[in-house]
Amino acid sequence: MECHRAQAAGWADRYPPRYSVSMTKKVISEAEAMASLRSIADALGVPLDYVVKFHRHGDGGAWVEFKDGAAHYLIGEREKVWTTVYTDLDEFLYRVTFDAASNLGSTWELNNRTREPEEFDTRIAWLAKQLQLMNRVNPVWGARFRDTIAAGDHCDGVRVEDVDAYPLG
Repeated sequence: MECHRAQAAGWADRYPPRYSVSMTKKVISEAEAMASLRSIADALGVPLDYVVKFHRHGDGGAWVEFKDGAAHYLIGEREKVWTTVYTDLDEFLYRVTFDAASNLGSTWELNNRTREPEEFDTRIAWLAKQLQLMNRVNPVWGARFRDTIAAGDHCDGVRVEDVDAYPLG
């Protein structure tokens, strides 16, 4: 940002900012987040604790903690814990939906694997199911996820055209 560089260089008096930047921090209401998480679980047809856990469980997996007006999304593996802090409710809900839909898509693909020839790239079916579920929860999130497939951000060699064309039945 141009105005921040000018201030950092001590030029704030000579080059005042042409716009103001709001420094107001977004806050996630736990009640609003919980209502949204329940809606996501309902849309996916699974219990809330499938979508998100609220405490560390086992030796791996994700859970969420609400504190200080933010959603802390934690992923633990053995003694390590990685944390992403969300202050934007939409971004937090996208991440939770992405992970739940990915798990459901993977399970669906495994249960339907015998439908395809041996040489078939099963990631196509997985992503197609995940995309269907993301669209069911929120079409905007589905479009966002589809764009990441098209950009090659998920699976090397999987074309979005193949994902779109996969018959989910």
